[in-house]
Amino acid sequence: MKNNENNCFLNISENNNLPGLQKVAKATCKIINNNIGSTGFLVSLPINLGNRYLYGLMTNNQSFPETEIKNGNKLVLYFPESKQNLNYIIPKTSFVFSCPLLDITFIEIPLGTFQNVEYLRVFDSPIEGQKIYIINYSKENNLSYKEGTIINHYGTDITLNIPDVIEEKEFYGSAIISLSKTSLGDILGIDKGIFLVKKAKNKLATNINVILDAIRSLVHRNIIEHKETLPPTKVLSNSDKDFLINKGLKPTENPLIFISPSSFLVTPLWFYRAQYSWYWTPKEPKNYNMDEIKKCNWSLIQENRPIIAIGGEYNNAEPAERNIKLIMILIKSGLHFINSKYK
Repeated sequence: MKNNENNCFLNISENNNLPGLQKVAKATCKIINNNIGSTGFLVSLPINLGNRYLYGLMTNNQSFPETEIKNGNKLVLYFPESKQNLNYIIPKTSFVFSCPLLDITFIEIPLGTFQNVEYLRVFDSPIEGQKIYIINYSKENNLSYKEGTIINHYGTDITLNIPDVIEEKEFYGSAIISLSKTSLGDILGIDKGIFLVKKAKNKLATNINVILDAIRSLVHRNIIEHKETLPPTKVLSNSDKDFLINKGLKPTENPLIFISPSSFLVTPLWFYRAQYSWYWTPKEPKNYNMDEIKKCNWSLIQENRPIIAIGGEYNNAEPAERNIKLIMILIKSGLHFINSKYK
């Protein structure tokens, strides 16, 4: 095996004997809509939506945001393993999901829609020290991979060490694949294209199980309401803002983020309005740029879910009673302050 001197990747086509890679290669595609050219992959999600399980295309939100997902739009996908261009018209009944915070877009493509492709399974949970593959398209447009290691995982994120990566966005949107014998070729997450420590080549990926929790949260509500398309995050009315302010939340320069300010013996919390649920974190963003927001150990707010901090300085700590009451108010509000379909 030889490294490509320009990008330090290894071509999958030149390494047919590597375990698990051929299945991953059959699941990986290039999305060529509107010259976006991002990496995507097919995945089987262990989520039952009414009378069917969810199979579909997963990629990153920044290169394929919710504004690109519309009923009737055509996906143009190139699968290099089988050397085929495949078109898919998104039907009205298709389940779609997109979230900037998790940097994820999912579009349902039922099993059997395409021939000679694979759908990746989901791995139960990342393990510190676990070896992984990360897959993408090289600058030469070859399907390529590199090995790495999981350093840790908490909040929404997995921290990876990927040696010899040259550019910050080289693996952006790529699948993180397990090398464990019992889960070979299963997906652990999706790369965010963010370096935490550039010299050490430590990168962030979104934990696939966090994505599953988020989609389940939306699926549960949509089955009840018979709605299966994810709208944009709600634009708050003045009365909405007044209600949240009266409950103790303070707006920020980012319309999706509120603060519950600090007071005597009370740590401040930051709250993020996704389209399907609220998230919270005790870690202050350096600024309100999305790359910085995504580094902050966010926890999904959901009924019957433990209200404890995940990772960082406050790992496993409960918020102050004042903030627990606030979180309970947000749970009871359902989708009113976050989803534009619910008034």
